[in-house]
Amino acid sequence: MSRLWWRGGFPKAFLASSDRDAYFRGTHSGAELDLLLSHNGRRLGVEFKFTDRPATTKSMRVVQQDLMLDHLYVVHPGEHTFALDTAITAVTLPQLTAILLATN
Repeated sequence: MSRLWWRGGFPKAFLASSDRDAYFRGTHSGAELDLLLSHNGRRLGVEFKFTDRPATTKSMRVVQQDLMLDHLYVVHPGEHTFALDTAITAVTLPQLTAILLATN
């Protein structure tokens, strides 16, 4: 799987198959978010990282605060779900899909 598909192609494919409000966003401070979802009245952020051990970054915390996210999911190609910080979770793509489907 190429980085280009992971960072660009997947979000577009996900949006095409989704009925949720979704946006690509940046903040006034310059931090960027790959995907902002409005889902069941909650603001969810999604970041795509091409590493199986993602870590929390300053940019993630800025985006979380500036966009008033209820939760930030960091999608990675690894095998496990794990907490990165308060309301920031590293998940696999199938796990994110299951989370979103379970909250419909």
